[in-house]
Amino acid sequence: MVRSISVSKGNKLRTSTTTLSCEVLIIGSGSAGLRAAIEAHDAGSQVLIVSKNRKGDPHTVLARGGINAALGTMDPNDNWLVHAADTLREGGYIADYEKVAVLCKNAPNVINELVGCGARFHREEDGRLTQRFFGAHTYRRTCFYGDWTGKEIIRVLMDQVRRRKIRIIDNLYVMNLLRSGDLGTGEEVKIMGALCMDIKKKCAITFKSNYVILAAGGYSRVYTPSSSRIFENYGEGAALAYDAGADLIDMEIENALNIIYINKTS
Repeated sequence: MVRSISVSKGNKLRTSTTTLSCEVLIIGSGSAGLRAAIEAHDAGSQVLIVSKNRKGDPHTVLARGGINAALGTMDPNDNWLVHAADTLREGGYIADYEKVAVLCKNAPNVINELVGCGARFHREEDGRLTQRFFGAHTYRRTCFYGDWTGKEIIRVLMDQVRRRKIRIIDNLYVMNLLRSGDLGTGEEVKIMGALCMDIKKKCAITFKSNYVILAAGGYSRVYTPSSSRIFENYGEGAALAYDAGADLIDMEIENALNIIYINKTS
């Protein structure tokens, strides 16, 4: 056990012995974090998820319009190559070609996986998955569940996480990644876990792990206006990675809802 420090009323400190260990620590419980947890668990690892948001309420639930994949259910001429070409063109050809190819080539498998796990995407009367147009699409390729596609995806992934009995601890703010070795000294640096603050109990907790996966969301909240909720997307994940020695690239590219209402009063 590793000693942690908690804060009681009157700012007096007391010590406790609360600590947790796992093989794979995942920071973030959105769709990326949940899917990573499922994959790591199925590969035989002991997995633990920590999250600032409460269980089942990550930023992903606000994704409304749909999820894209070249299934060709509505337009048979669609395929992953057309999807990739649309993506590269709309991105002004600055996207990484290889990563775009990975995304578009694997998107149909992701949709089929979600459907196999119970996702209730809209269907045509004959049973085909409905797909509709979204921005920059040559063909219809957006699957959706009403206006709550992200919430449906989280419902499905949370169900799979529960079935595997993967533990999620919420209301935790990650303050630092733990590492061996010092940056800039030539020593090999290995990430060994994270130091977190329990937001409700106001105590520090140390997590020790062999591997850490950062899935902590973006940083759209640093801009005004923002489509993110007030308590999320401040870029903590990027900051943790930077402090641990990671190189950050393309930081000017940030995803945000492209419809934001601005109330101007005289």
